[in-house]
Amino acid sequence: MNRRRSQRGYTLLELLLVLGILLVLAGLAFPGVMRIYGRHQFQTVVEDVRAHLAASRLRAIDTGVVYQFSYEPNGQRFSVTPFEAAEGNSLPTLEGTLPESFRFETTDNDQTSSTPQSITGASTTDASTMSNEVIILFVPDGSATEAALDVVDEENRFVRLSVRGLTGAVTVGGVQQRSSL
Repeated sequence: MNRRRSQRGYTLLELLLVLGILLVLAGLAFPGVMRIYGRHQFQTVVEDVRAHLAASRLRAIDTGVVYQFSYEPNGQRFSVTPFEAAEGNSLPTLEGTLPESFRFETTDNDQTSSTPQSITGASTTDASTMSNEVIILFVPDGSATEAALDVVDEENRFVRLSVRGLTGAVTVGGVQQRSSL
């Protein structure tokens, strides 16, 4: 007698069907995951800039020396340095770069113009490294140059960071969409 034993298992067709369903679900979830990742990356970049602005203020208070946070408008580079470079100065400096898909922009109502002209163009870094830079000064008494700057991503979304002149406090706005003209 030729009895056929029943074998338990899945057919190739059933496995391919389940695999196809999983691929469709992954395809539907992918844009949402990428949106969350993009939002997280944006928040991380903005938090890094905010931390460097706050570090500028703290260094000025701790060392008793005026510190500057300088950045390139429409660029990605920024630095935190003592405002007046002295020979043999061993005060710490920081330099950084935004990720490639982000850039700094000055705001329409940027108030860094209240800084004297002789200060705006000055820098302790080499003039060839950061030419048209914007400087925000942090004074040892905790005050700062009143200023605002935007961190913009490749989709033209931006977050505005504001420095309050009286206290040097840095506030971070929400993510906004810049209208493309």
